Amino acid sequence: MTHNPERTTSSFRQVALIIVASLLALVLPFVLITRFFGSGDATGAASPHPATAPATTPSKAALSPVQAAAPDGADQQAVASLAATTEGCRIENLRQKAALGAAAVSLAQFQKHIDAMNLWVAGKITYSVATAFWDQTRVAATTNVAAFAKADQELVTGTAKCQVLSGSVAGWAPSQTSQVQNCVTGLTNGSKALSLARQAAATWAHHVEDMEMLRMGHITPAQARVMWQKNWKQGQQQLRTYDAALATAEKSPCAFD
Repeated sequence: MTHNPERTTSSFRQVALIIVASLLALVLPFVLITRFFGSGDATGAASPHPATAPATTPSKAALSPVQAAAPDGADQQAVASLAATTEGCRIENLRQKAALGAAAVSLAQFQKHIDAMNLWVAGKITYSVATAFWDQTRVAATTNVAAFAKADQELVTGTAKCQVLSGSVAGWAPSQTSQVQNCVTGLTNGSKALSLARQAAATWAHHVEDMEMLRMGHITPAQARVMWQKNWKQGQQQLRTYDAALATAEKSPCAFD
């Protein structure tokens, strides 16, 4: 038998091709999968967690004064609470000032009306002079009573409230905490004055209505006199207690404007 070298070489090539094809069949799917789901690390292994964008920290300019003043590592919930509280104090204080200012305008007319009555009863002015005072205090009285009622309603129905802070805020913001506490005290005193102002304003509003009814001839002078005697005595006492409460409130104003 003779040996054929070309046939032997062909057999080796066929075996080599089979081996290479087998290796490709094993390796190619793995390569395709890792390329498709690649993680981008040095080994090509898939990452168990998707990549996320780094968190951004807002600039100091975008923060409120309270947030900007907070030290690094401060409880962010406490910082937000302090910022919201100080803003609530500022808004409630402005609304209360508006209500107290409107009350002062309206009740000043009532006080002048009562003063004229007191001077007339004491014999220090004539009835005609007293009547002139009363006519002056009737000008825009209805408008001023309504202005106080509107400002007071906006305060009462407003959602912004000033409340005492608690928790970790006092540790890193003692000054702001003290300001809030003082504002709460001032607003509480202001609320007491406003409560008394409402009572006096209601009495004054009744008398203003009586004056209009007399002017239009709906009641007689005798009826008006009886009504005024009641409003006069009641109004005097209400204005005295209101003035005392207002003086107390003015001694401890809220610092947030």
